[in-house]
Amino acid sequence: LRAMEYVTKVVMAEESERQGRVVDRMLVVMDWGGVGLQHINGTLKEFLGGIAKESTPLFPETLHATVLANMPWLVSNAVWPIAKSFLHPVTQKKFNVLTSAKDLSAKML
Repeated sequence: LRAMEYVTKVVMAEESERQGRVVDRMLVVMDWGGVGLQHINGTLKEFLGGIAKESTPLFPETLHATVLANMPWLVSNAVWPIAKSFLHPVTQKKFNVLTSAKDLSAKML
């Protein structure tokens, strides 16, 4: 949450001034390489749930998009569809799940 506060209050303000336009959204890239089902446990779910619960009212609509890169096939096809179902449809559209470096390169170009 401290990082989000820094990004929204300092980085976005500096970028707004530098670019001469309002910068109020961010692109998040998360590298899931090496993550498997053994990592998806109650502690992780509780942590991510807490972050979502606290950050949503404090930093509404600051997310432009999230790229979940190098996501293992099993996680992207078994866990993500279930997790995604708990998100608002508008939020769901902000996520891009990529399972390979090739997919990531194509998406980022």
